[in-house]
Amino acid sequence: MAKFLTSWVPQKLKNRLFKSFAGVMGLKIAASGLGFILNIFLARFLGVADFGVYTYALAWRDLLIIPALLGLDTLIVREVAVYRTKSAWGLLGGILRWSNFVVLGSSISIALIAIAIVANLNLEVQSQMFLPFCLAMSLLPTSALRNVRLAAMQGLKLVFMGLLPEMIFVPVLVMGISGAWYLLSDRHLTASMVLGSRIIATLITLLIGIYLLQKNLPQEVKQAQREYDIKVWRSKLLPFMLLGGMYVITSRSDTLMLGTIIGAEASGLYSPVIRGVQLLAFVLTAVNSVLSPNIAGLYAQNKKLEMQQVVTQSSRIMLLVSLPLAAFFIFGGHWYLSLFGAEFTQARSALSILCLGQLFSIASGSVGVLLTMTGNEKFNLIASTLNVLSNIVLNWFWIPLWGLSGAAAATAVSTVLVNIFKVISVRQQIGIDSTALGKFSSL
Repeated sequence: MAKFLTSWVPQKLKNRLFKSFAGVMGLKIAASGLGFILNIFLARFLGVADFGVYTYALAWRDLLIIPALLGLDTLIVREVAVYRTKSAWGLLGGILRWSNFVVLGSSISIALIAIAIVANLNLEVQSQMFLPFCLAMSLLPTSALRNVRLAAMQGLKLVFMGLLPEMIFVPVLVMGISGAWYLLSDRHLTASMVLGSRIIATLITLLIGIYLLQKNLPQEVKQAQREYDIKVWRSKLLPFMLLGGMYVITSRSDTLMLGTIIGAEASGLYSPVIRGVQLLAFVLTAVNSVLSPNIAGLYAQNKKLEMQQVVTQSSRIMLLVSLPLAAFFIFGGHWYLSLFGAEFTQARSALSILCLGQLFSIASGSVGVLLTMTGNEKFNLIASTLNVLSNIVLNWFWIPLWGLSGAAAATAVSTVLVNIFKVISVRQQIGIDSTALGKFSSL
């Protein structure tokens, strides 16, 4: 198996990427463990109903952050990696400053508009949901700026340092501040209290992240006169924004539609399922975060053979690492869900279905990164559009029929279809086989 994983990969290439992969993987494992503990803590102390309100409100934050970012987070990863490769330090500094101002303005505007719309809706649940929704919207500016900073660190190949504040400090701070609220309020905790804790935690980690970026920014960037290629940057934003929007809609549509069709409690019951699949997918996200700037740099230098070697190795490693955890969730999901409370075990079938869909996605390889980082984002956009449409339509019909399992089935089927399309697109447009079981293309 080890020979299969590392075949065709030069020793120099393995040495160069191993430290990055290992560091980010270790960080993702620690973050997944902390996130897992945080969700158990919240599910136990909030109860199913309030935990559902918290999950539902946060899902709206995750959805609206896409138009707030305008696609700049993805653009920054690619452009910073290219500018760094070409030593275009003035443009690198320019895109970082410009993106901060743009994202701050758009995120504040969207948050205020969203609050105004909800305030004017005459809903029966308004009194229960309005304050948590407002708190979730107040997270938009800091969350969006955090994503811009993370994208810059990723483009500079400082992935571990970029992820550290968000993945480790945020869950620790949220749990600590929420625990203090619980003790100070006579052992009572609400969704609004937890969202308030998250606001404080996000602000603290944003400031830490800004400090780390400034400290590790290349000296050439600080010394160079900033250059602004705004017209070119704007022309590239729409595809990236649409791609980001499609991804978030797909990843949050099941939670949002469960909350809308059945109720917020269903969103709460579904949350551990999402968390479990995120644990399974952490290998994919860890590899992608390291792979993105490397693919952009290799493609800019026309090193296609080296790209294939990196992609094949990473795809095989992702599948091998993910299989044991997937088997546990599929065959032992009852024990995992019972940690959140007895009520959550009814989501066992949904967990198994989503795991199968995620395994197919992992076996397909880093198809989204390959298309986006090589300038073929239009194929990513087509696939994501089909994914969103199929996901929403299937959720609309299957949630009323099968509840949690219907939502999981809709997402799994959409995931399989979109990954088939992306694998074919990568093969045709780039000449690379992205799958874990494939052979190298004829280059």
